[in-house]
Amino acid sequence: MMSTIVSLKRKRVFADPLPAIIHTNRWVEFHEVGMEHIFSTWKLSAKVFWKGNIRQHQGRSYLRLILKDEEGTKMEVVAYDDETMRFDGLLVQGQEYEFSRVGFLPTWEDDMRYMFRLHSDFYVYLSTHTMLNAQTSIFGFPQIPRTFMSFQDVYNVDEFIFQVYLICLYL
Repeated sequence: MMSTIVSLKRKRVFADPLPAIIHTNRWVEFHEVGMEHIFSTWKLSAKVFWKGNIRQHQGRSYLRLILKDEEGTKMEVVAYDDETMRFDGLLVQGQEYEFSRVGFLPTWEDDMRYMFRLHSDFYVYLSTHTMLNAQTSIFGFPQIPRTFMSFQDVYNVDEFIFQVYLICLYL
């Protein structure tokens, strides 16, 4: 028995590595989002302004939301496939949440770009890594503020509270 070995001469081709998603613990507000925010994850605090129903597009299920941050800026949110059921059960319209490990993607590169109504350049992508905490504060502020007030602002708040006490005592 004779076996023949065929030698295939092929040139190896290497593809560029995919950019790594960097998990960060930095906060971002919607008006700050730019191209530098795409390949990393971020934290944000926002209120669910509008929540849509789960829909299908080309065999993929998706859930659309509109979030509103502390400054009143709105941004659209999309969760795909298995994440639709997870976030549909967790998120309630009108509630405030702290989102961790969210990603931002440009709206012009998505195959469903026709569905975006706010005409912003980016949207929030909720992935399997995304975590969220419901706000328990009745005031709607994060438990740990991202920035602290200046001394002058704190002094003015104390003055305002003192004036309210005086008005109440006067009445």
